[in-house]
Amino acid sequence: MATLATYRADARRILHDVNGDTWSDSTLNSFINEAIPKRDRITLCNRQLQSLTLTLGTDGPYPFSGLPSPRVFDVIGINLIFSGSRLVLARRSFTMLNVRVRQLSPSWQGVPMVYAVYGSASPGVYFAPSPSIAYVTEWDTAVYSAALSSDSSDDGIAYPFTEPVKYYVASLAQLNGQRFEAADMYMDKFDKTCLEIAQATRGILANPYAGH
Repeated sequence: MATLATYRADARRILHDVNGDTWSDSTLNSFINEAIPKRDRITLCNRQLQSLTLTLGTDGPYPFSGLPSPRVFDVIGINLIFSGSRLVLARRSFTMLNVRVRQLSPSWQGVPMVYAVYGSASPGVYFAPSPSIAYVTEWDTAVYSAALSSDSSDDGIAYPFTEPVKYYVASLAQLNGQRFEAADMYMDKFDKTCLEIAQATRGILANPYAGH
Protein backbone atom coordinates (compact mmCIF):
# COMPACT_ATOMS: atom_id res chain seq x y z
CA MET A 1 0.00 0.00 0.00
CA ALA A 2 1.14 3.57 -0.63
CA THR A 3 0.51 6.39 1.82
CA LEU A 4 0.08 10.07 1.02
CA ALA A 5 3.68 10.59 2.14
CA THR A 6 4.87 7.77 -0.15
CA TYR A 7 3.02 9.15 -3.17
CA ARG A 8 4.45 12.60 -2.47
CA ALA A 9 8.01 11.29 -2.11
CA ASP A 10 7.70 9.30 -5.36
CA ALA A 11 6.48 12.40 -7.19
CA ARG A 12 9.27 14.55 -5.76
CA ARG A 13 11.84 11.99 -6.84
CA ILE A 14 10.87 12.05 -10.52
CA LEU A 15 10.38 15.84 -10.39
CA HIS A 16 13.91 16.26 -8.95
CA ASP A 17 12.44 18.20 -6.04
CA VAL A 18 13.23 15.96 -3.08
CA ASN A 19 13.76 18.92 -0.75
CA GLY A 20 10.51 20.64 -1.67
CA ASP A 21 12.15 23.70 -3.18
CA THR A 22 9.62 24.06 -6.01
CA TRP A 23 6.36 22.45 -4.98
CA SER A 24 4.90 22.60 -1.48
CA ASP A 25 3.50 19.55 0.28
CA SER A 26 -0.02 20.98 0.11
CA THR A 27 0.25 21.49 -3.65
CA LEU A 28 1.46 17.94 -4.26
CA ASN A 29 -1.17 16.57 -1.88
CA SER A 30 -3.85 18.27 -3.97
CA PHE A 31 -2.37 16.79 -7.15
CA ILE A 32 -2.24 13.32 -5.55
CA ASN A 33 -5.91 13.48 -4.61
CA GLU A 34 -6.67 14.43 -8.21
CA ALA A 35 -4.51 11.63 -9.61
CA ILE A 36 -5.95 8.79 -7.52
CA PRO A 37 -9.56 8.95 -8.82
CA LYS A 38 -8.19 9.36 -12.35
CA ARG A 39 -6.25 6.11 -11.82
CA ASP A 40 -9.33 4.43 -10.34
CA ARG A 41 -11.51 5.37 -13.32
CA ILE A 42 -9.07 4.14 -15.95
CA THR A 43 -7.93 0.88 -14.34
CA LEU A 44 -11.08 -0.05 -12.32
CA CYS A 45 -8.66 -1.14 -9.61
CA ASN A 46 -10.93 -0.18 -6.72
CA ARG A 47 -13.90 -2.56 -6.63
CA GLN A 48 -16.41 -3.38 -3.91
CA LEU A 49 -19.15 -6.00 -3.65
CA GLN A 50 -22.31 -4.42 -2.32
CA SER A 51 -25.77 -5.84 -1.61
CA LEU A 52 -29.08 -4.18 -2.40
CA THR A 53 -32.62 -5.50 -1.97
CA LEU A 54 -34.93 -4.64 -4.87
CA THR A 55 -38.45 -3.31 -4.38
CA LEU A 56 -41.35 -5.40 -5.64
CA GLY A 57 -42.71 -3.94 -8.89
CA THR A 58 -40.04 -1.23 -9.15
CA ASP A 59 -37.75 -1.59 -12.16
CA GLY A 60 -35.71 1.51 -11.32
CA PRO A 61 -33.89 3.68 -10.99
CA TYR A 62 -31.83 2.21 -8.17
CA PRO A 63 -29.32 5.05 -7.67
CA PHE A 64 -25.65 4.45 -6.95
CA SER A 65 -26.11 6.75 -3.97
CA GLY A 66 -28.48 4.18 -2.43
CA LEU A 67 -25.74 1.56 -2.15
CA PRO A 68 -24.10 0.94 1.24
CA SER A 69 -20.68 2.28 0.18
CA PRO A 70 -20.26 5.72 -1.42
CA ARG A 71 -18.22 6.99 -4.39
CA VAL A 72 -19.52 4.42 -6.92
CA PHE A 73 -18.97 5.53 -10.52
CA ASP A 74 -19.84 2.36 -12.46
CA VAL A 75 -21.24 -1.15 -12.13
CA ILE A 76 -19.11 -3.98 -13.45
CA GLY A 77 -21.69 -6.70 -12.87
CA ILE A 78 -24.82 -7.59 -10.89
CA ASN A 79 -25.79 -10.97 -9.46
CA LEU A 80 -29.34 -11.78 -8.44
CA ILE A 81 -29.75 -14.20 -5.53
CA PHE A 82 -32.41 -16.64 -6.72
CA SER A 83 -33.34 -20.06 -5.29
CA GLY A 84 -30.09 -20.28 -3.38
CA SER A 85 -27.86 -19.48 -6.35
CA ARG A 86 -26.37 -16.42 -8.04
CA LEU A 87 -27.86 -15.49 -11.40
CA VAL A 88 -25.46 -13.25 -13.34
CA LEU A 89 -27.53 -10.57 -15.06
CA ALA A 90 -26.80 -9.40 -18.60
CA ARG A 91 -25.93 -5.74 -19.10
CA ARG A 92 -27.46 -3.73 -21.95
CA SER A 93 -27.68 -0.08 -22.90
CA PHE A 94 -30.78 1.69 -21.62
CA THR A 95 -32.05 1.99 -25.20
CA MET A 96 -31.72 -1.73 -25.85
CA LEU A 97 -33.30 -2.50 -22.47
CA ASN A 98 -36.34 -0.50 -23.60
CA VAL A 99 -36.45 -2.02 -27.08
CA ARG A 100 -35.90 -5.66 -26.16
CA VAL A 101 -37.13 -6.22 -22.62
CA ARG A 102 -38.68 -3.26 -20.85
CA GLN A 103 -41.68 -2.46 -23.07
CA LEU A 104 -44.23 -3.75 -20.57
CA SER A 105 -42.44 -2.73 -17.36
CA PRO A 106 -43.34 -2.15 -14.61
CA SER A 107 -46.57 -4.15 -15.12
CA TRP A 108 -44.55 -7.13 -16.41
CA GLN A 109 -43.03 -8.67 -13.30
CA GLY A 110 -40.76 -11.65 -12.88
CA VAL A 111 -37.16 -12.58 -12.19
CA PRO A 112 -34.93 -9.71 -13.41
CA MET A 113 -32.57 -10.94 -16.13
CA VAL A 114 -31.13 -7.74 -17.61
CA TYR A 115 -30.01 -4.35 -16.29
CA ALA A 116 -28.88 -1.02 -17.68
CA VAL A 117 -26.97 1.87 -16.15
CA TYR A 118 -28.63 5.23 -16.79
CA GLY A 119 -27.79 8.84 -16.00
CA SER A 120 -24.71 10.90 -15.26
CA ALA A 121 -25.64 13.55 -12.68
CA SER A 122 -27.37 10.89 -10.53
CA PRO A 123 -26.60 7.52 -12.14
CA GLY A 124 -28.63 4.45 -11.31
CA VAL A 125 -29.70 1.05 -12.58
CA TYR A 126 -32.91 -0.17 -14.25
CA PHE A 127 -33.88 -3.85 -14.23
CA ALA A 128 -36.11 -5.88 -16.54
CA PRO A 129 -38.48 -7.46 -15.98
CA SER A 130 -39.59 -5.65 -12.84
CA PRO A 131 -38.93 -7.72 -9.72
CA SER A 132 -41.87 -9.88 -8.69
CA ILE A 133 -40.56 -10.09 -5.13
CA ALA A 134 -37.93 -8.23 -3.09
CA TYR A 135 -34.93 -9.99 -4.63
CA VAL A 136 -31.50 -9.55 -3.09
CA THR A 137 -28.86 -8.40 -5.57
CA GLU A 138 -25.08 -8.32 -5.32
CA TRP A 139 -23.34 -5.49 -7.17
CA ASP A 140 -19.71 -5.56 -8.30
CA THR A 141 -19.00 -1.83 -8.25
CA ALA A 142 -16.15 0.40 -9.37
CA VAL A 143 -15.52 3.09 -6.78
CA TYR A 144 -13.30 6.09 -6.25
CA SER A 145 -10.85 5.99 -3.36
CA ALA A 146 -11.41 8.43 -0.53
CA ALA A 147 -9.21 11.52 -0.51
CA LEU A 148 -6.01 11.09 1.49
CA SER A 149 -5.91 13.60 4.34
CA SER A 150 -2.83 12.70 6.39
CA ASP A 151 0.66 11.51 5.55
CA SER A 152 -0.05 8.06 7.01
CA SER A 153 -3.38 7.54 5.19
CA ASP A 154 -3.44 5.23 2.19
CA ASP A 155 -5.98 4.43 -0.52
CA GLY A 156 -6.03 0.70 0.22
CA ILE A 157 -4.73 -0.17 -3.25
CA ALA A 158 -1.72 -2.41 -3.78
CA TYR A 159 1.05 -2.36 -6.38
CA PRO A 160 1.03 -2.18 -9.41
CA PHE A 161 -1.99 0.14 -9.22
CA THR A 162 -0.02 2.60 -7.12
CA GLU A 163 2.53 3.06 -9.90
CA PRO A 164 0.68 5.48 -12.25
CA VAL A 165 -0.12 8.05 -9.56
CA LYS A 166 3.28 9.72 -9.46
CA TYR A 167 3.28 10.31 -13.21
CA TYR A 168 -0.07 12.10 -13.14
CA VAL A 169 1.10 14.20 -10.19
CA ALA A 170 4.30 15.07 -12.05
CA SER A 171 2.30 16.03 -15.13
CA LEU A 172 0.07 18.37 -13.11
CA ALA A 173 3.12 19.87 -11.41
CA GLN A 174 4.86 20.56 -14.71
CA LEU A 175 1.64 21.94 -16.17
CA ASN A 176 1.39 24.23 -13.13
CA GLY A 177 4.91 25.44 -13.92
CA GLN A 178 3.99 25.93 -17.61
CA ARG A 179 6.51 23.30 -18.68
CA PHE A 180 4.15 21.86 -21.25
CA GLU A 181 6.53 19.45 -22.96
CA ALA A 182 7.49 17.86 -19.63
CA ALA A 183 3.81 17.74 -18.63
CA ASP A 184 2.97 15.87 -21.84
CA MET A 185 5.84 13.45 -21.26
CA TYR A 186 4.62 12.52 -17.79
CA MET A 187 1.01 12.28 -18.96
CA ASP A 188 2.10 9.88 -21.69
CA LYS A 189 3.91 7.82 -19.08
CA PHE A 190 0.77 7.81 -16.92
CA ASP A 191 -1.41 6.67 -19.84
CA LYS A 192 1.02 3.91 -20.84
CA THR A 193 1.36 2.63 -17.28
CA CYS A 194 -2.43 2.56 -16.81
CA LEU A 195 -2.80 0.75 -20.14
CA GLU A 196 -0.27 -1.90 -19.16
CA ILE A 197 -2.19 -2.52 -15.95
CA ALA A 198 -5.64 -2.38 -17.54
CA GLN A 199 -4.68 -4.94 -20.19
CA ALA A 200 -4.30 -7.47 -17.40
CA THR A 201 -7.81 -6.90 -16.03
CA ARG A 202 -11.10 -8.34 -17.17
CA GLY A 203 -13.64 -6.18 -18.98
CA ILE A 204 -17.40 -5.99 -18.58
CA LEU A 205 -19.29 -8.93 -20.12
CA ALA A 206 -22.52 -7.92 -21.84
CA ASN A 207 -23.78 -11.51 -21.50
CA PRO A 208 -21.51 -13.88 -19.58
CA TYR A 209 -23.34 -16.95 -20.95
CA ALA A 210 -23.15 -16.08 -24.67
CA GLY A 211 -20.54 -18.12 -26.54
CA HIS A 212 -19.42 -20.06 -23.44
